[in-house]
Amino acid sequence: MRLRVLLVDDHTVVRQGLRRILEADADIQVVGEAGDGRTAAEMAERLRPHVVVMDVSLPELNGIEATRQIVKRSHRTKLLIPSMHLDEGVRAREPKGRPPRLSPEGLRRLRPPEGGEDAGARPVGP
Repeated sequence: MRLRVLLVDDHTVVRQGLRRILEADADIQVVGEAGDGRTAAEMAERLRPHVVVMDVSLPELNGIEATRQIVKRSHRTKLLIPSMHLDEGVRAREPKGRPPRLSPEGLRRLRPPEGGEDAGARPVGP
């Protein structure tokens, strides 16, 4: 099963660069991109990605609020928030242990177990 990823950043060039890096890995499928938090929350509910890579500074709905909505609607979706501006109220979920890196290898660590529930919740920093 390929790891399904949603990319969220208000800078198109950042999303395109991440897509290019991640899709070079045969185990990863970028299922969508969003440039604002409201669209990200809607796409996450519709597309049901395994992982959302979420920027914090977004128009429409900031990344923190978008993350809250996604977590509330989907208990299986993991969130990776590569930012130096994390609010302690963010509840991004990722497996226990050291935070994954924003790389194909790091995202693979977020792969959900087949048919199982996800583990743990905590912010993911840079």
